[in-house]
Amino acid sequence: MKYKIISMFFCFLSFNFLSGASETVDKVAKNMINDWHFEIFNKSGKSIKVTFDNNNISIKRIIDNAPLTTEQHFRKLRILDIDPTLSYQIVIKPEGSSNYVVYNILENDKRKNIFLTWDGVRLRPQTGVLKGLLGKTDSGLPLKGNVVEKEIFRVGLY
Repeated sequence: MKYKIISMFFCFLSFNFLSGASETVDKVAKNMINDWHFEIFNKSGKSIKVTFDNNNISIKRIIDNAPLTTEQHFRKLRILDIDPTLSYQIVIKPEGSSNYVVYNILENDKRKNIFLTWDGVRLRPQTGVLKGLLGKTDSGLPLKGNVVEKEIFRVGLY
């Protein structure tokens, strides 16, 4: 199903590119940006590994030990695994460290996104360009409905 959607999207883009309908392509790309519901931005200066689990359904890990280099984004689409209203656990292991940090994100049925920044000291909501004045993350995702500071709890350092 996922590959069918991706191939249909690329066929659509190719058709519109060849027919010169760049406005339509821009609208489709803008709508796809609104489909992202999880992003973690590594601003620590060191590579990290990220594990992301749903606290309610621990059948499988959504992201398992994914490497995330400095200034690199990792995103996940809601249609695959992520419902931003649920509670989650995030484990961050900095490169060269034997320790890892565990955070819980509380459930919130009004939340639309989980856009986070890891700065090497703590995990926090993304503020975006100009401390959020533009209403978008550094990668252009909308901050409206994002996770808030009081929903992120550090469980511990292990």
